[in-house]
Order: sequence, then C-alpha cells, then structure tokens
Amino acid sequence: MILLTILYSIFILLVCIKILYDTDTPSKVVAYLFLIIFFPVIGVIFYLTLGVNYRKQKLYKKSFLVILKSFMKLKKK
Repeated sequence: MILLTILYSIFILLVCIKILYDTDTPSKVVAYLFLIIFFPVIGVIFYLTLGVNYRKQKLYKKSFLVILKSFMKLKKK
C-alpha cells in the first residue's frame, strides 16, 4: 500500500511538471494545478482528457519528422 502511495505521488508530481511545462497561459496552469491538488484523481483524468492538446502534439511530431527527413537528405548530399 505504501508503494502504491509513493508511485501515485510521483505520478501526480510528474503531471504537475507536465502542466507547468506544456501549458501556455498562467491562469490555466494555476487552474489545472488547483484541480489536481484538491481533487487528485478527478483532476488528473480531467487534465489528461481535456487539458492536453493531442492534435497539436501530433502535428508538431509530424512536422519534426519532415524536417528531420529533409535534414538527413541534405546531409547525404
């Protein structure tokens, strides 16, 4: 039980760091952090389902891969 509590605390800490790193407006950061601190389970589920912009991440990943491939082609020449 103690191990589960420690793992959950580490998970909450990592989600809070992700919020600080990924969220662009300070008001959203504070709102998500309060939600996770006061309602940990519901807050994490809420943030991971609604707070993370998965389409934006997918778009950035695709553009990064295109840039990487073009760089590799230039490097071969």
